[in-house]
Amino acid sequence: MNNENANTNGPDRGYGELADFQKRVVEERNELHEKTVKLLSFLNSETVNGLTSKQFYLLKKQLWAMEQYEKILSERIDSFFDGDSDFSEGAKLIGHFGTDKQDVFAIKTAAVVLIDEIKNRGKDSDRIATACTDAEKAQMMGVKSLFS
Repeated sequence: MNNENANTNGPDRGYGELADFQKRVVEERNELHEKTVKLLSFLNSETVNGLTSKQFYLLKKQLWAMEQYEKILSERIDSFFDGDSDFSEGAKLIGHFGTDKQDVFAIKTAAVVLIDEIKNRGKDSDRIATACTDAEKAQMMGVKSLFS
């Protein structure tokens, strides 16, 4: 990688020569990272004491979604250099999303996110395995529930 042309403004490694669309992904991720940091800072400030419980919950939910979006953009950036062969543990367990049905895709994606969160945050390997198996079962039943 040519470090003279590296973009070091992001939360990750520097990037060398990229195609225009790849540069836009890096820029989008960097901008999102800045917004995520600002929202996190706000949520840790005294200002949140004036929010309703629902508003606080929605901001926490927004933060979670922003963090997930940032992770996806980072995975895309990594794939520019590492190829497309390395899927997350959740994606490997649930499978590839070769469907044009948005409802199926949404359920499968939610299961992948849940499994990845369990694997990344969990500490007890037996409970991690059980939780991931249960999430996989829930995903299968959720997809089946879409059809009569």
